[in-house]
Amino acid sequence: MLHFPGPRPAALRLFLTSFCLFAVPADPAAAADATSFDEARLSPDQAPHSKWKIVVGAGGIIQPEFEGADSYSVTPIPLVSITYGDWVEVDPEGLAATVADVNNFAVDVLVGYELGRSEDDDVRLRGLGDIDFGVSAGARLRYEIEPFSLFAAVKKTVNGSEGLVGEFGTEVTVPLSETLIVGLAASATVADDKYMDAYFSVTPDQSTASGLDDYDAEAGLKSAAVSVSAIYLLDRNWFVRGEAELGMLVSDAADSPIVERDLQPTASLFVGYRF
Repeated sequence: MLHFPGPRPAALRLFLTSFCLFAVPADPAAAADATSFDEARLSPDQAPHSKWKIVVGAGGIIQPEFEGADSYSVTPIPLVSITYGDWVEVDPEGLAATVADVNNFAVDVLVGYELGRSEDDDVRLRGLGDIDFGVSAGARLRYEIEPFSLFAAVKKTVNGSEGLVGEFGTEVTVPLSETLIVGLAASATVADDKYMDAYFSVTPDQSTASGLDDYDAEAGLKSAAVSVSAIYLLDRNWFVRGEAELGMLVSDAADSPIVERDLQPTASLFVGYRF
């Protein structure tokens, strides 16, 4: 059984944002026309015409047991991503559908989920109760000029924390060779009172049950993160991807008595196959 501490492992999220790979032209002159790794590596008469792209993979993530934990767990993860053109993508995070794409700006509709948290995940959480699984819906605005991308997203969860979470950041992806792509990313996350209460506040009853001090976490900036990733293309279909991220809880999240450590490093390694 897969277990993701907290609302969503950041390493998984960042892995999925580049799951379909990036253009790596075998011929630099073809860079302007190459729209995918497959098309860049094949001659015009060989290039695939299907708009469907399927990627399957497996790997693992090492990450904190929960947001703010000082202990870590290694989680094996199978992954499947299905995309249709540049408009629809379904992956383990949910569904993203592009509803507008004009002059490097794009608007996506997002449907996903919040995994919640169990008080059995770690001894630190005992007495705090469980945060249920929830379904989320939202939107994302993107601005892209290769190799740079800026984004801002907002999601509302039904059930679970019932929270509203926003994220904004930037990514840059640079092919260093025909087989090696390196990415850098930075992001920040803000959350409303409901989300912060669910994950970082301690009510009087929870304080009595857990032994932690009462605490009221308010809305605002929750965390920031930077990451570096690399994709190595073994051939036209197989690839290996690794990533290291350093996240940091800030403000009311960092001050919560639930939190044992502000710095939240994660690392992941995956092997994938693109059809």
